[in-house]
Amino acid sequence: KSENVLVTMKNGKPVVKIIDFGIAVSPAKYSGAFTGSIPYMAPEVVLGLQDQVDARADLFSGGVLMYYCVTWGATAFYRHAPRGDTQKIRKIIEKEKLPPPPSHAHNRNPDFPKFYDTIIMRLIAKMPKDRVYTNARSVFNALRTQLPDAFIDDSNGSSSARAAYLIPQGNRHVGREKEQEKLYGSLEKMVDSTSVRHLQPSVFAIAGEEGLGKSHLLEKLKQKAGERGADVFLDAISFPADAFCCDNWANRLTQHLAETSKPSVILIDNLHEFHQWIRLKPDSVELKRIKNIFERTVGLAFSRRQKPELFGDIPPLLIVFTFNPSSVSLDNLISTFSLPTHFLEKMCLKSFGLLEVDTYLKATLALKDKILPQKWVESLCRQTEGIPRELRERLQTLNNRGMLFDSDGSILIAGVDEESVSQSEEQKKPHPAPERAFSISFTNAMRMRNVF
Repeated sequence: KSENVLVTMKNGKPVVKIIDFGIAVSPAKYSGAFTGSIPYMAPEVVLGLQDQVDARADLFSGGVLMYYCVTWGATAFYRHAPRGDTQKIRKIIEKEKLPPPPSHAHNRNPDFPKFYDTIIMRLIAKMPKDRVYTNARSVFNALRTQLPDAFIDDSNGSSSARAAYLIPQGNRHVGREKEQEKLYGSLEKMVDSTSVRHLQPSVFAIAGEEGLGKSHLLEKLKQKAGERGADVFLDAISFPADAFCCDNWANRLTQHLAETSKPSVILIDNLHEFHQWIRLKPDSVELKRIKNIFERTVGLAFSRRQKPELFGDIPPLLIVFTFNPSSVSLDNLISTFSLPTHFLEKMCLKSFGLLEVDTYLKATLALKDKILPQKWVESLCRQTEGIPRELRERLQTLNNRGMLFDSDGSILIAGVDEESVSQSEEQKKPHPAPERAFSISFTNAMRMRNVF
């Protein structure tokens, strides 16, 4: 509540401090009872809805306080009831409606920032699912950059989940467009065409080191094949997998090949792990059975390609597997699994260059409308060695530490500097938890009271 927020001046700038955490509890320890200032409490807290209480309850309180700050002290929710009359309080909350946007207090002044209306009204939404900023860092970024839609998160209230706004929109597979287009093309021609099926590669081997996007590429193809619904048979497995999963996979393939006439898409992630498993247990009867079924599946695909007049009744097969060349070479896989090489097509995923890193950054919601300093992009490319997974994790680290944007919403170039990051890691200085970082956002709200 406003009485527990103190504002002081430091070096000529307002600094906000929150006091009185006497009754604060974590969502895990919330029992359904409530104590405190009712007008600032999230509905789910007052109504005792334990399964809905998470970090968004604190953001609701912050939103009510921001509403108070930018509306000259107006209260967002009037909840007047005798102290201790929990039943009456709960009835009031069940029936209450949202207040008008903060801009109404300024007679809809065109100079009032529209993004304040958007952010605050989302924070004070009655249902937690409608408070689309799932942690304080998202709110902080939205305020700083004045981009309320860029930091909407889909992590369902988990403050520890990776921020969706730091991933390319639509989970787009940046930097792998050529590979994706080729796989999609093979899928579509296999399903839609009868005259040129035998002209398309049947088996693809995708090679790449850890973190380069092999699994993501396979997942996108799986989604694409899934969109064809009943038109295709789709099966996928990712190694390492336990014996039960492997046995089920082998049984599914055996049954499918014996019964279906549909085109088939078989996806195998991390085949090098299965190869290693076979090497460790060369005498395993079950592994030999699974290996033989896999070899037979691949053999059928090649037989149909080589001799369509003899194997034309076998449904067309598209088989795609990934492997790490640091673990095993493609030649070893070919030898171990007796893979024919005539129509095997290899794809090699490489690390991103400067252009791909820049494209990746601009594809994210958080950065698509920002001016990206060349030095900043170069530093990210150098630190992550152009590995997509490392790039995502570096952005998440900078975001969690508040080192992504400055107070004006511009890219914080110093934040990505290797020396400053490594120094922070060595000194192990604690950084504000995302939930506490919201206190900084009130500085903007306090400034609004002085402007309007």
